[in-house]
Amino acid sequence: DDAGEPIAGARVRVSVDSSKKYPGVSGRIEATTDEQGRWWTQDLPERIDRMWLHVSHAEYVSPDWYSELVPADKLSKGEGVITLSRGLQVTGTIIGADGEAVSGAEVQVSTPMHPYRGEVVKTDAQGRFRSQPLTGGTLVIWARADGHGPALTTIEATKDVELPAMKLTEPHVLRVRVVDRHGLGIEGADVSVIQWRGNSVGWRGQTDASGLHVLNNAPADKVSLRVGKEGFTSVSDIEAIAGDEEVLVVLGPPLRGRGRVLDATTDQPVPNFTIKHMYSWGVGSPADNPRGEYEFTDGIFDLVIDTREYENVLMASASGYESQISLPFDNTK
Repeated sequence: DDAGEPIAGARVRVSVDSSKKYPGVSGRIEATTDEQGRWWTQDLPERIDRMWLHVSHAEYVSPDWYSELVPADKLSKGEGVITLSRGLQVTGTIIGADGEAVSGAEVQVSTPMHPYRGEVVKTDAQGRFRSQPLTGGTLVIWARADGHGPALTTIEATKDVELPAMKLTEPHVLRVRVVDRHGLGIEGADVSVIQWRGNSVGWRGQTDASGLHVLNNAPADKVSLRVGKEGFTSVSDIEAIAGDEEVLVVLGPPLRGRGRVLDATTDQPVPNFTIKHMYSWGVGSPADNPRGEYEFTDGIFDLVIDTREYENVLMASASGYESQISLPFDNTK
């Protein structure tokens, strides 16, 4: 910890990628620290292309997910040191529109930069909650419960905070119908409320056999949705308002990327190369983290691309060549 004392019972997750063609598929290895704060594993694969750590403990702030917390050479020698901070906690009471305490309400406290990393906690019989440890700064707090509409507030915090009672609103019903291009309902599509009042929330559900998802505790005002299912092109930033009318979302087939990679001098196929799929924030400025990385041979590539409505680019790389980036394309091309 900050005082140099060992932390027992910390959960350590090691994420290993030993396949460039299918990033992240090698899985995770978990361990728990002993009384001296030490942990170890002997289950690593022989080949490791990339490795990340995540450390968590109920009484400490968790570092960023899967960041490279310590160099790999120190880990292999047992010399790595990870320091966790106590941080701060947010406490408070959730009440209904009638002023009565709400038991079992879901509450999340997070930062605007990492809205989905906040742990969702539930209120006790008196409507009380306590957040997980957090770093200071701007914090976003939302609460919701069955039979109630949600509530949301933003605060600045540098130490432990006791919030004034958060009052839930009257519930409203939001109906989302998800169909394919032929108008047939899509069962099991993921429907997420990703934005409400300018803040990320991440309330999730799935469609039934008819392609309908009903959110019975929606707010009265506008929300943004993301809808997707494996085998279809995902759609984001769908504006929706609760009411009698259904929100209709049409999912198209997945996008396929096909092409050739040639030597610019000889015009011959490049024998071995890698294609990276990335989101683009403008021509020639791809995102830092690839959405997928795939290996191909003989100058030909053919891959299914999981796109949203963002602009996408493909980058071709090969040993001995300068990498080249495609023109941006969206999920309609």
